This record gives sequence, structure tokens and C-alpha cells, in this order.
Amino acid sequence: MENTNHQQPPNPYASTVASLPVKPKAAQPYPYVRVVLGFALLGGATGGLILGLVGALLGRGGDAATLLDILLLIVFAGAVLGLVPAFLCGLWLAVSRARRNETGLLSAALVGAAISVLYLLVITQEIASMPFGFLGGVAAFLVGLLLLPAPIEAA
Repeated sequence: MENTNHQQPPNPYASTVASLPVKPKAAQPYPYVRVVLGFALLGGATGGLILGLVGALLGRGGDAATLLDILLLIVFAGAVLGLVPAFLCGLWLAVSRARRNETGLLSAALVGAAISVLYLLVITQEIASMPFGFLGGVAAFLVGLLLLPAPIEAA
């Protein structure tokens, strides 16, 4: 008679693997360098990308090559101009050890907007540039979704 029981034989190494210690989430160190440098490198470019996409959607159009060239130029300009405020936002979030939860993402958006508005006021010295500063809050929220570490699981 053939064995109709389709169970596999027990794995002799299963007890060894199960007994290995698992590092809990709380014991993992905070990724300070990833947050600070990631915000510095991606924050301004993200703001430039958002501004370029909105401008392309609201613009008069044109051929795709020209729109792509303008979009790349705006992303590059955003990366250069937004380097300092994005670095400061990332530094603030890393020092406060922000996580990718409601509180961390809200603080990323608020800190990003506040630093961007103040930075634009210092650079341009015009109140009319303030709405562009709030773009820093949106960019910080999006970059926070990507770079902030996951929340610590409750034990």
C-alpha cells in the first residue's frame, strides 16, 4: 500500500533555527545618517519634482522633450536650492528620532514647511514667496514616508 499521508518528514534543523535569538525592533539603532543625508539629497529634489509636475499639468503644454528638459531643470534647481532646508529638516527629525507613524510624518511636514518658509523669507525677503515654502512640507512628508524608520512595535 502506498502512503497517502502527504506530510513531509520533520526538519532536524527546525529547532536550531527556532532557537536563534531575534533582535527586537526596539534594539535596532536609529538610522541617523540615512535620515539626515537622505533628506538632504532627496528633499529639495522632491519639492522641485512636485513643482515641475504641477507646472507641467497647469502649463500650456508643448512637446514632450521640452517638458522633460524643463522638469529635469526644475528638479535639479530644487535639489540645489532645497539642500540646506532639507538638511536642517532631516537633522531635526533625526535628533527627535521621528518614526514613520502619524506623529513622525506630521512633524516632518510641519518642520519641513516651517524651515522652508523661513529659508525662503531669508533668501528672497519677500512674503510672496511663502506659498512655495509650504512645498517643503509636502516634500518632507513624502521623503519621510520613504526614509523614516518604521515605528517600534509594542511588546
